[in-house]
Amino acid sequence: MLGCRTPSGTLLVPSSVTRSLSVEVDDALILGDTSRGIALLREGAATREVSANWGSSAPTIVSVEQGGWITAQLVGMVTIHAAYEELQAARELSVVASFDGSWSGRVALDTCRRESGPGPDPCRFGLGAQAPIQMDLRQQTRRLSGELSIFAEPITGILNATVERRTARIDEPLSLSGGGQRITVTSLRMTLDESSRLAIDEFLVRHELTNAFGRQTILGRFRAVVPLVPLGAPGAQKRKR
Repeated sequence: MLGCRTPSGTLLVPSSVTRSLSVEVDDALILGDTSRGIALLREGAATREVSANWGSSAPTIVSVEQGGWITAQLVGMVTIHAAYEELQAARELSVVASFDGSWSGRVALDTCRRESGPGPDPCRFGLGAQAPIQMDLRQQTRRLSGELSIFAEPITGILNATVERRTARIDEPLSLSGGGQRITVTSLRMTLDESSRLAIDEFLVRHELTNAFGRQTILGRFRAVVPLVPLGAPGAQKRKR
């Protein structure tokens, strides 16, 4: 190892400095969003941003411009990579569909069983009946929240779900109420198709209501008969972060 001497004659020997490159990139983007990645060079204890050469493993899904600007163009998974001098780094990024906005469709009662209650079985009249369903959704990348309502005289509740690519699943049972009725919804999953229609898989309900004969509890399963279509998508415009 070579060194040099100071004017006083002291020999200075340079120490070995460890260098590494890392990238800071969002782990997920909503389709149409733009974000900026950052390349960080670490030399010893010091870290600084550097101007790297950027690339994408699938440019049709996510395009990357120099300067680290990343745009989500198709739903899918890609690897974003950066190179600086002899160093390289990479991060995976997922593009998810946008569920933002208000959605409306129809569901039908597919199965029905009375759990408790006096008088004639309400399932005799309700089986096969259709009902409107509406959702007002707001999305933060993989997190989905909003309001769900069902029936012409709406029974409403708060919805929270997790988004994976084109599918959203509720995190926990939904509790809907209104007009003296209460509905618990479980197993609700939604899929956004290529035509921007929101398909709802069948979901289970526990419906508590009071009719002329007294308090009733009904267990049922709804299925979608008309996919939900957007009434408006206020959050769907292109975003840059």
